[in-house]
Amino acid sequence: MPSTSKDKVEEMAETILRSVESMVVPSYTDIHGRITTSIGCGAADQANNVEYGLKLADEALYCSKSEGRNRVMFAA
Repeated sequence: MPSTSKDKVEEMAETILRSVESMVVPSYTDIHGRITTSIGCGAADQANNVEYGLKLADEALYCSKSEGRNRVMFAA
């Protein structure tokens, strides 16, 4: 999402997370409970490339999963 601020990305990710969390899937959520989401975000700027941004997002995703599901995390 080029030219998007961290705050806007966080807002969008939280919206996705809450939308998934509120989903009701017949014959699934009544048995297994709510669906959770882990989202990792990373940034690439002019000093680095898209692959680096994806690597950061991947690292943030694994941190999100290890810290407990249903959260948004950003790579440092």
